[in-house]
Amino acid sequence: MTRGMPFVARALVLPAIAVLAAGCRGESSDAQARGDMPAPGPDTAVEWFEDVAAVAGLDFVHFNGMSEPEIMGPGAALLDYDNDGDLDVYLIQGDTLGSDPPLAPRPDRAPRDRLFRNDLAVDAEGVPSLTFTDVTDESGVVARGYGMGVATGDIDNDGWIDLYLTRFGANQMFRNQGDGTFIDVSAASGADDPSWSVSSAFVDADRDGWL
Repeated sequence: MTRGMPFVARALVLPAIAVLAAGCRGESSDAQARGDMPAPGPDTAVEWFEDVAAVAGLDFVHFNGMSEPEIMGPGAALLDYDNDGDLDVYLIQGDTLGSDPPLAPRPDRAPRDRLFRNDLAVDAEGVPSLTFTDVTDESGVVARGYGMGVATGDIDNDGWIDLYLTRFGANQMFRNQGDGTFIDVSAASGADDPSWSVSSAFVDADRDGWL
């Protein structure tokens, strides 16, 4: 039996020590070289996006109920519901879940979906001024329950965009009447599925020209 470190082990350890020593010397050299490099210049990147929601009048805070550790965000849609050539905004709202929520909504503002009309204006020099107006009350859209998603499309081919709202509960379909208002056709259209629905989309599955 041979005492001490076997020959093979010594043969492997010695080159490893040499490599580590060389690496330490190299790190010091690299650090010195980095210290000689000039400092980076100022950041000249241009921001692509700017948050103008508050300035434009999009006053909306989503209420999620806060009753479970897993929270799902709301749906939203861009649609030209009044056919004026610019995109309006529909925002889905949550609601209170359970009998003892940890956080209740503001008593002066019960949770509800919101429809914002785009009142885009362009001055004589071609500069746009973006302004949104809350038209939920006059639109006739009365969304019930905890909202999840929204799909937009012309379900009756009359040239006006309609709304389909998915809920934690019965879904809702609103037909655009072309005068800035909507009518609830959920039951009549058979779109009031009482299950828990989330995402949704309109599609012409059989290519007959109807969504």
